[in-house]
Amino acid sequence: MARKSKIERFPNRIRELREQAELSLEKLGQLSGIHFSNLAKIETGEREMKDHHMEQLSKALGIAKADLLNPEDGGLTPEERALIDTYRDLPVALRKTFDALRDSHQVFRGSGEVISMIEAESERKRA
Repeated sequence: MARKSKIERFPNRIRELREQAELSLEKLGQLSGIHFSNLAKIETGEREMKDHHMEQLSKALGIAKADLLNPEDGGLTPEERALIDTYRDLPVALRKTFDALRDSHQVFRGSGEVISMIEAESERKRA
């Protein structure tokens, strides 16, 4: 019998986040309003995590709903979360600078030939 991958064993980040918060299933169940037996099934993927579960759990854990998901499923890595949180805390002038940088990068995104041309030009100049 094939071993399950980590994603199959942990279809979401609930267990990881619950353990980081040092909460038992029972305690998180009390805080979220989800019965601990249902929570255990959601945590292991035996039961689907619906939007209302995400809402309840994110409030109980003090996190964004996206943080409950694995990055492969649309969740954020810790680095991505830190970047978003930092951006939200920036003064308006710095946000505009960041936005300009982001917008300038959009030109190259998904455009392999443009990037290849830039790399070729850089190589030519070094030679």
